[in-house]
Amino acid sequence: MPDRPEFDTAAFKAFRQREWDDVAADPAARRDTTLFSVAAGGAEALLDAVRAGPGVRILDVACGPGLWTAAALRRGASLVGVDLSPGMVEEARRVNPGGEFLVGDAERLELGDRSFDAVTCHFGIQMLGEPERGLREALRVLRPGGHYAFTAWCAVERSDFFRIVRGAIARHGDPALKLPDGPRQFEYGTAAECERGLREAGFVEVSARELLLRTDFAEPERVLDILSTVGRSRSLLRLQPPEVRRRIEAEIVDATRALERDGRYRLAMPAVLARGTRGAG
Repeated sequence: MPDRPEFDTAAFKAFRQREWDDVAADPAARRDTTLFSVAAGGAEALLDAVRAGPGVRILDVACGPGLWTAAALRRGASLVGVDLSPGMVEEARRVNPGGEFLVGDAERLELGDRSFDAVTCHFGIQMLGEPERGLREALRVLRPGGHYAFTAWCAVERSDFFRIVRGAIARHGDPALKLPDGPRQFEYGTAAECERGLREAGFVEVSARELLLRTDFAEPERVLDILSTVGRSRSLLRLQPPEVRRRIEAEIVDATRALERDGRYRLAMPAVLARGTRGAG
């Protein structure tokens, strides 16, 4: 297990819950499809990794607004979604009438041992204060032979989007304005780290590979839409005074404009897809 900075895990968890409740309550965030369309590019690969199909019972941890539920149901699988944010669970139920969505903690699931055929976590592992505990909980609720898969954003230097946003905030933002202390956000941003975490949690048949995800839009200003739905970047930006925020947003748009190719704005947002299996024991 890598060394981590000391922080109050309960306070961090409460902050993340408030953060995502705020996103769920924001009409602009609910209207945005830019980030979710990027993430959707990895959803089918995630479902492939757990062999989602007819009769497969899936637990989707950190399910957010339940945007991958329809893809699982089209395959004939059933899906239960769990999220720490009551606001996100309410939104998931609205988007998926009749779906089963529960408020719950990925690190302390109130679900029975060996009760699911598969577990997924789409871009949620990097939001956990204690990701190893979340991995062990996923293993616990899997039946023997069941599959687990998660996705995680690659580190800042690999991502056009995160590099541009974090650079602009670092140059113009007030360094005294900080989010609550927590784990390193991109700790699981490499295939090697993802595989290490899965093995240490007890999974077998572990593997990880990169997904080459990217944005694709016609106006550079659309990059700001993503900021309404990326929790930590959104929170960092909202801490800033209005005039500082305008400078940050202007730099983000200008940096995106410089990446124009053939009238489109395509920013690399690579991710890692990792999978493992619960052994027979």
